[in-house]
Amino acid sequence: MSSILKRVGFSLVFCFFYFSTAGASMIINEIAWMGDQTSYNHEWIELYNDSQRPITINDWVLKTTDEKIKIDLQGIVPGQGFFLLE
Repeated sequence: MSSILKRVGFSLVFCFFYFSTAGASMIINEIAWMGDQTSYNHEWIELYNDSQRPITINDWVLKTTDEKIKIDLQGIVPGQGFFLLE
């Protein structure tokens, strides 16, 4: 195991999930599900719009397969832009 992974404590997991909508795609490109070295409460999910045009994410939902956790999304992610959930 690399020393970088030991220092981070496995808090960052890079995922590449693609969601397509009318020719544009959204990527879940970073997840910190165990927090960071400062606090286990420092958790986030970062979405990335890899298209050139904005994507409206109103009424989108991120949820676990058992649906115990549901996060309703609202907003517009600009082209080549990010949306951060903390």
